[in-house]
Amino acid sequence: MTRKIFTPGRLIISVICVAGIITTFVRFAKGLGAVTNLSDRFPWGLWVGFDVLCGVALAAGGFVMTASVYLLNLRKYQPLLRPTILTAFLGYILVSTGLIYDLGKPYNIWHPLIMWNAHSAMFEVAWCVMLYSTVLALEFSPILFEHLRMERAKRIIHAIEIPVVIAGVVLSTLHQSSLGTLFLIVPDRLHPLWYTPVLPVLFFISAITVGLAMVIVESSLSSKFFHRSLKLDLLIDMGRFLIIALMLYLAVRFQDLIFRGSIKHVFSGGYESAFFAAEIFLMLAPMVALMFKRIIVSRRGLFFCALSVIGGVVLNRLDVAIVGMMRSAGVYYFPSAGEITVSIFLVTVGIIIFALADKYLPLFPMEKEAKETNTMKQAAVILMVLFMVMPLLSYAEPTEKEQSAAVKVRLQKLSIDDRKAAETPEVVIYKTDYKKGTLVKFNHKMHAGDYGLKCIECHHVEKCAHCHGQDTTPMMVEESKIALHETCMGCHRAMGVNPRQCDTCHKQ
Repeated sequence: MTRKIFTPGRLIISVICVAGIITTFVRFAKGLGAVTNLSDRFPWGLWVGFDVLCGVALAAGGFVMTASVYLLNLRKYQPLLRPTILTAFLGYILVSTGLIYDLGKPYNIWHPLIMWNAHSAMFEVAWCVMLYSTVLALEFSPILFEHLRMERAKRIIHAIEIPVVIAGVVLSTLHQSSLGTLFLIVPDRLHPLWYTPVLPVLFFISAITVGLAMVIVESSLSSKFFHRSLKLDLLIDMGRFLIIALMLYLAVRFQDLIFRGSIKHVFSGGYESAFFAAEIFLMLAPMVALMFKRIIVSRRGLFFCALSVIGGVVLNRLDVAIVGMMRSAGVYYFPSAGEITVSIFLVTVGIIIFALADKYLPLFPMEKEAKETNTMKQAAVILMVLFMVMPLLSYAEPTEKEQSAAVKVRLQKLSIDDRKAAETPEVVIYKTDYKKGTLVKFNHKMHAGDYGLKCIECHHVEKCAHCHGQDTTPMMVEESKIALHETCMGCHRAMGVNPRQCDTCHKQ
């Protein structure tokens, strides 16, 4: 019996690959503006939010399983290890590839190798991702050496596997949490539902959580598509661990919201609260469902609960990178067709490589069934659903009322006359010392009018009352003084304009 060369599945995958290749050519030939909806006001979009943040999180199953098998000596989970390591390895390769798409100057991606900035969270993430990708390559290499019958090389890798695993766990812990650290530098831009000093901790806990969920989903899909036996008893254990991880994550999340007084934003009624509710529901519902024996011992129950957790963590990363930033940025962002095409293209490439690895490498225990299935057709169905559902799942357009404050700032380019009509003060007097009553005169007309600065360059989109209450304490005045001083000095230094002496502003 001969196989058909052209099947619906292969046709769909071919269309996705052709579209991805064409979009790739346009992106690198004409730049980011030709294929994305990114801008200077919103520079990080789908490629950072999904390809990088979600990609790294979804690859966390690698360090979770290697730590369980080699460091905790839970050897019974060994059958789940090889496909999980391959999934993680492919994930990091695709994360690095997605980052190249997003960089304005991708040919400078090698700079962190020799241009060190030890104070940068992004520098730490870059190095950890590079080193952990190397660790994953070493962990995956015995599979390749076994296929090539290179026994000596395989023995060498096995001799150093414990130090390699320890290095992998340390590196994963560092960069999984440091991805959250990236957003600690934008407290005035990220919505209070997601901004928190413990964001690195939440990123790390959620990475472990989604790592367990990925093991369940990957094993279930491999069993269906590649006809491998499903280790249901092992996956049930993963489900029990998943309950504990979800409990820990949700407890820390809500305790932080209550402690910071941000729990009120959950009920604000804006689009941010809707995304937050969806994110929490996708993690809370499977946690409760898995507590029922009927569900946790069911293949479908485990699969859909784990899939829901993955959706919740993916939505969380998109909320942090995109949804939580839109209101403060003053712009509305929705990914372009080119951005979505590249993301789906990278996922498709990962699926193709995994299928080829299953065919040619000893990825699973030696077991085959006589029945032969069309894997490409089944994978294509998932990809088509992903094409249609991903944009709808990840984004929702804010209502006209919710956009109003940001849109007005974005669309109005005020002239000097417009500012006068809005009763903008020509001179502002700042009280810089609560006890002494020291005053500083700021020439607003000169900065806003003569220099042509836009309002949003100095002022937040939100009203002052959004962050500051009615009562002003000495501590608040002192903090405002420091913030104002840093704003003035930082702007002058950035523009290369000498602010001269202190007495230029501070009159004796």
